[in-house]
Amino acid sequence: MRLIYICFTAILILPFISAEAATKVNQNEVKALAALENGRQAFFDYRFDDAADFYNEYKTLITKAKKPVAEELEEYERVLNIAINAFNRVEKITIIDSLSFPRQSFYNNYNLSSSSGKLLDSKNLRSKPQDINTELGIFVNEDNDLLLWSQQDEEGEYQLKESRRLLDGSWITQNLFQDDFDTDGDYIFPFMMPDGQTLYFANNGDESLGGYDLFVAQRDPITGEYRQPLNMGMPFNSPYDDLMLAIDEINGIGWWATDRNSPEEEVTVYVYLLNDMRENYPSSQENLADMAKITEYKATQDPAQQQKYESIRKKIKK
Repeated sequence: MRLIYICFTAILILPFISAEAATKVNQNEVKALAALENGRQAFFDYRFDDAADFYNEYKTLITKAKKPVAEELEEYERVLNIAINAFNRVEKITIIDSLSFPRQSFYNNYNLSSSSGKLLDSKNLRSKPQDINTELGIFVNEDNDLLLWSQQDEEGEYQLKESRRLLDGSWITQNLFQDDFDTDGDYIFPFMMPDGQTLYFANNGDESLGGYDLFVAQRDPITGEYRQPLNMGMPFNSPYDDLMLAIDEINGIGWWATDRNSPEEEVTVYVYLLNDMRENYPSSQENLADMAKITEYKATQDPAQQQKYESIRKKIKK
């Protein structure tokens, strides 16, 4: 009789124990999802060490909840590692102007010297190849015999195209990189330096730290092939989209666009002074995150050089 009573009591208690255990599992899952979200927020706030801690917390909690790890975590950790490496080498630049434009046509507002080339829409080209088809900006060199643009292929990915005008006025077009390296992700907004060897573009592939990043690639003058592109790092790149870097050597300035610190459907275009040599901020600098994110672009300036900055801005407007 006593044995029957014990078994009956156990039957009554077991559902409550199971319910309590399930509640703990659910709480762990809720906490895990919160940790994952906090990690993403920390990443976009440039608190990269905090982001790593939150991701580790997420993995611990989701394991306790006996749930599978989210597939996107691998991507989150990949871009976080790239961001941490870039954050240790934030280039010190001087930004002399900040302008806001609609995202769809911002490149029309880059006031470049004639030797730097032009950025145009296809409808504004006087002469162009028949197979050009793009809604993005087109780079045209000073002599109007080289066009660079981004165009979707059959798989819907954006690849860079190069078209050169022949002596008879016809155009010959090819993929810019051919088989030089793995063309991962979308390639957009190309800009070629006057040397014909240095190419800038934006890409959102495996080497990007989030969204589109800016890259530079050097062309071998003998073989014509491009060497592996290099990520330009911070502050040019960010967890957001960074687009269309253009260099104006005559005026000693560069331009690039980013949607960080910008309203939706707009981008901020920064105008900065070219450095003779790269100089990085000390990794121990207290406001390093602000300088990398460009929380306030005037913080990059030297107060004693304001007259110089204004002179350059006036020269650009002309």
